[in-house]
Amino acid sequence: MIERLVADPASRRAAITTFQPLTDTAYVPCVSLLDFFIDGGALNLVAYCHSIDFGTKGFLNLVELAQLQRAVADGVGSPVGELTVFVKSAHVYDVDLEPIRAVLEGDG
Repeated sequence: MIERLVADPASRRAAITTFQPLTDTAYVPCVSLLDFFIDGGALNLVAYCHSIDFGTKGFLNLVELAQLQRAVADGVGSPVGELTVFVKSAHVYDVDLEPIRAVLEGDG
Protein backbone atom coordinates (compact mmCIF):
# COMPACT_ATOMS: atom_id res chain seq x y z
CA MET A 1 0.00 0.00 0.00
CA ILE A 2 2.80 2.38 0.88
CA GLU A 3 4.65 1.83 -2.39
CA ARG A 4 1.47 2.27 -4.41
CA LEU A 5 0.50 5.51 -2.64
CA VAL A 6 4.02 6.94 -2.79
CA ALA A 7 4.11 6.25 -6.54
CA ASP A 8 0.61 7.68 -7.05
CA PRO A 9 -0.87 9.65 -4.13
CA ALA A 10 -4.19 9.89 -6.03
CA SER A 11 -4.45 6.11 -6.40
CA ARG A 12 -7.81 4.52 -5.67
CA ARG A 13 -6.25 1.05 -5.97
CA ALA A 14 -4.49 0.89 -2.60
CA ALA A 15 -6.81 -1.80 -1.30
CA ILE A 16 -6.09 -5.24 0.05
CA THR A 17 -8.23 -8.15 1.11
CA THR A 18 -7.45 -10.51 3.94
CA PHE A 19 -9.51 -13.22 2.26
CA GLN A 20 -7.43 -16.06 0.83
CA PRO A 21 -9.66 -17.84 -1.70
CA LEU A 22 -7.49 -20.95 -2.01
CA THR A 23 -7.50 -21.69 1.73
CA ASP A 24 -10.48 -19.75 3.17
CA THR A 25 -13.05 -22.19 1.79
CA ALA A 26 -15.26 -22.30 4.90
CA TYR A 27 -14.20 -19.07 6.57
CA VAL A 28 -14.47 -15.36 5.79
CA PRO A 29 -12.00 -13.24 7.76
CA CYS A 30 -13.64 -10.84 10.20
CA VAL A 31 -11.72 -7.86 8.83
CA SER A 32 -12.11 -8.55 5.13
CA LEU A 33 -11.05 -5.48 3.14
CA LEU A 34 -8.75 -2.53 3.83
CA ASP A 35 -8.93 0.43 1.45
CA PHE A 36 -6.34 3.19 1.88
CA PHE A 37 -6.52 6.53 0.09
CA ILE A 38 -5.20 10.04 0.42
CA ASP A 39 -7.77 12.81 0.50
CA GLY A 40 -7.15 16.38 1.53
CA GLY A 41 -3.51 15.46 2.13
CA ALA A 42 -4.36 12.88 4.82
CA LEU A 43 -4.23 9.08 4.71
CA ASN A 44 -7.71 7.64 5.17
CA LEU A 45 -8.68 4.03 5.76
CA VAL A 46 -11.99 2.35 5.09
CA ALA A 47 -12.27 -1.14 6.55
CA TYR A 48 -15.03 -3.57 5.68
CA CYS A 49 -15.61 -6.16 8.37
CA HIS A 50 -17.64 -9.28 7.76
CA SER A 51 -18.15 -9.77 11.48
CA ILE A 52 -16.84 -8.23 14.70
CA ASP A 53 -17.29 -9.64 18.19
CA PHE A 54 -17.65 -6.49 20.28
CA GLY A 55 -17.79 -8.55 23.46
CA THR A 56 -14.10 -9.41 23.38
CA LYS A 57 -12.36 -8.40 20.14
CA GLY A 58 -14.01 -5.25 18.80
CA PHE A 59 -11.98 -2.70 20.72
CA LEU A 60 -8.70 -4.43 19.87
CA ASN A 61 -9.68 -4.63 16.20
CA LEU A 62 -10.24 -0.87 16.16
CA VAL A 63 -6.91 -0.21 17.92
CA GLU A 64 -5.04 -2.40 15.44
CA LEU A 65 -6.74 -0.78 12.45
CA ALA A 66 -5.75 2.66 13.78
CA GLN A 67 -2.15 1.49 14.28
CA LEU A 68 -2.04 0.07 10.76
CA GLN A 69 -3.42 3.33 9.39
CA ARG A 70 -0.72 5.26 11.31
CA ALA A 71 2.01 3.00 9.91
CA VAL A 72 0.84 3.49 6.32
CA ALA A 73 0.43 7.25 6.87
CA ASP A 74 3.98 7.44 8.24
CA GLY A 75 5.23 5.41 5.28
CA VAL A 76 3.70 7.78 2.74
CA GLY A 77 4.54 10.90 4.75
CA SER A 78 0.93 11.96 5.33
CA PRO A 79 -0.98 12.82 8.45
CA VAL A 80 -3.63 10.35 9.60
CA GLY A 81 -7.09 11.11 8.27
CA GLU A 82 -10.39 9.38 8.86
CA LEU A 83 -10.86 5.74 9.83
CA THR A 84 -14.22 4.43 8.66
CA VAL A 85 -15.31 0.94 9.64
CA PHE A 86 -18.28 -0.87 8.12
CA VAL A 87 -19.36 -3.94 10.09
CA LYS A 88 -21.92 -6.30 8.57
CA SER A 89 -22.43 -8.27 11.78
CA ALA A 90 -21.57 -6.49 15.03
CA HIS A 91 -22.38 -8.84 17.85
CA VAL A 92 -21.79 -9.84 21.46
CA TYR A 93 -21.89 -13.52 22.37
CA ASP A 94 -24.16 -14.64 25.21
CA VAL A 95 -21.20 -15.54 27.42
CA ASP A 96 -20.04 -11.90 27.29
CA LEU A 97 -23.42 -10.21 27.87
CA GLU A 98 -23.19 -9.71 31.64
CA PRO A 99 -19.64 -8.26 31.64
CA ILE A 100 -20.57 -5.95 28.76
CA ARG A 101 -23.75 -4.87 30.54
CA ALA A 102 -21.73 -4.06 33.65
CA VAL A 103 -19.34 -1.89 31.65
CA LEU A 104 -22.18 -0.06 29.92
CA GLU A 105 -23.94 0.55 33.22
CA GLY A 106 -20.73 1.83 34.83
CA ASP A 107 -20.28 -1.12 37.16
CA GLY A 108 -17.41 -2.80 35.32
